[in-house]
Formats: sequence, C-alpha cells, structure tokens
Amino acid sequence: ASVDVVIDNVAGPSFGSLLNVLKRGGRYVSSGAIAGPLVTLDMRTMYLNDLTLFGSRDGMSPCSRISCRTSNTAKSNPSWRARSR
Repeated sequence: ASVDVVIDNVAGPSFGSLLNVLKRGGRYVSSGAIAGPLVTLDMRTMYLNDLTLFGSRDGMSPCSRISCRTSNTAKSNPSWRARSR
C-alpha cells in the first residue's frame, strides 16, 4: 500500500487491486464503471485498513473536494494513482 487516494471511473475486475494500493486511512473515489458495474470486495481490506469509499453520479465533484482537503491537510505531498482506459 502506497497511495492516499485512488480516483477511478473504470471499476470492473481490477477494483480490488486498487484498494490494495491504498495506505491505511486511504480514500477510493468512483464516478463510473466503464469496465463493469460488478466488483469483488474483500471486506477485510476495507475495515482493517480504515478505508473510505466515495461514489458520485455527478462526475468528479467529490474528487475535487477530496483533492482540496488532502492538499490542505496533508503534512507531505500525497501520492496519487490515476487510471484511465
């Protein structure tokens, strides 16, 4: 695990691997599922790592709020992982 936030609009089969790269207390944001709407979630990954999952049907507006909050409160620069297809 090495990043604070994952912003994903792909979902699909690689959803679980994206959660695995999040640091403890990390946040996952989704605004779409172009690779497929059904995903597999090992609940232990979520609760043992204190992860927060966000979703938005209004595009990336939660991403903007999270980005600003992370930038304003982080003691060091957050790591970002972007994914697109």
